[in-house]
This record gives sequence, structure tokens and C-alpha cells, in this order.
Amino acid sequence: LFFYAYDGGNYYLHGRVGTIANGQISFGTAVSANVGARDIHAAYDANSGKTVVTYSQKGGNNYPYAVVVTVSGTNLSFGTPVSMNSQGQYDTIVRYDSNAQKVLCIFHGNGNSVKARVGTVSGTSISFGSEATVSTSGATSGKTSLTFDSNVNKFLMLFQNYGNELIKGTVLTVSGTSVSSGTQFTITGGFNSGAIRGTFLP
Repeated sequence: LFFYAYDGGNYYLHGRVGTIANGQISFGTAVSANVGARDIHAAYDANSGKTVVTYSQKGGNNYPYAVVVTVSGTNLSFGTPVSMNSQGQYDTIVRYDSNAQKVLCIFHGNGNSVKARVGTVSGTSISFGSEATVSTSGATSGKTSLTFDSNVNKFLMLFQNYGNELIKGTVLTVSGTSVSSGTQFTITGGFNSGAIRGTFLP
């Protein structure tokens, strides 16, 4: 299952289902969500059996949205997009919390602060708990990552601080439909990182 955004300059969000067999991959028909999108991320919600896609609207209000995707055979369908914030945002990321059985969505807000919301999937819809600011430090565009650690049931958020270029991190905890952040720490700094990525080793 993969997603992309391009359609004659409108950058509409599309999805396609891929099937791997005998070392080859075949695809179902591409489906458009009919919404302009950038900063696309996706996560599979094992509890609901659905996929959640987050994006910043392109060619509109730039609000961050989440939409539930349902797969049936080689076909997929998009639910109704739900706005996560009523201001222009960017760098949306979504990850699944296998302990809480919910998704965590983060995005950059005003002043490059990072905000987060916990999403609950029900049918073809998603609802969100209260928004939380999980970092007030300026986060550089395109240089934020989010990783779930299933040993401790926490998320690790990494980002590059805008201005001084320090690479920082903080631990995020989901409780119900709320999320909280721990004390920020510095990993390294003094250079302009091309990208920041984290991964979990079980």
C-alpha cells in the first residue's frame, strides 16, 4: 500500500494497493482522494485493520489532515479527511501505538513548535484527543522523526533545532486520548543535518 501526490499540478493524494508474488509486485487501480496534499505519511492501525494517512493540505488552507483508508482486495477507499488543527502546519507524521491501540500524529505549528494529537479509528473515521505542544523549541522543516518503542510503550521524537542546529529528542507518552512529553535532551549538534531518522531495535 503506497501513497503519492501528483495530478497535473494539483498534487492530489492518491493511493494504490500492491501485491507481491514470486518476487514481483502488481498494483490495483490508483484511487484519488481529490485533495491536494504534501508531507504525506501513513501508518497501519492493527486494531482497526485500517491505514491512517496524514498530510498538509496543498493549494488550500495548509491545515494538517488525517484520513482513514480501507483496503478490500486490490482496491482502496478514502474516508472523509479530518482536520487536526485550524492553522497552517507542515511535516505531518503518524505512527501506531500498539499498546494504546491508537495512532499518534505530530506536526509543526507556529514558531516551528511541534504539536501532537492522539487519534482513534472507528470504521472509516478518525477522532482526536486534545492537542498538546510536545516541543516549544524551533524544529527545522523536514527534519523530525517519530519512532515507537514497544518495549516501554513510548515514542521517541527527534528533531533538529532551528537556528543552532542542535539535534534534540524527547520521549512522548500516550495515555488514553492524551499525549505528554518528557524533558528534552540534546544528542549532538553544530552541523546542518540532511535528515533525521530513528528506528526501534526489538
